[in-house]
Amino acid sequence: MMNIIYKINKLEVIPSQNQFINIVKTVHYSVIIKDNGYSAEIIDYLKLSEPEPFQFIAYDNLTEATVIGWVKSNIDISRIENALKQKLESIKNPTELKDPPWNN
Repeated sequence: MMNIIYKINKLEVIPSQNQFINIVKTVHYSVIIKDNGYSAEIIDYLKLSEPEPFQFIAYDNLTEATVIGWVKSNIDISRIENALKQKLESIKNPTELKDPPWNN
């Protein structure tokens, strides 16, 4: 069964700006696909815009689900998941480069 997992690897934080403390500016994440013992991964990052005062979540109150939500709402999910499926397919069924038979 195919399973797609979003994982937060690191958060780049600005110590303070305006009235906010520990502002997440960049999210480093992975998207992993697993299927029948095979897996493929895409590692990327997302730069966030400056937080709105009414939307700001204190760093200590962040959850993985919240940050994954930020990522998913700012990326092209179908493009990334399709790229992962293609990458996984090439791992499952590798091809090799060969010279044409008439060059031998």
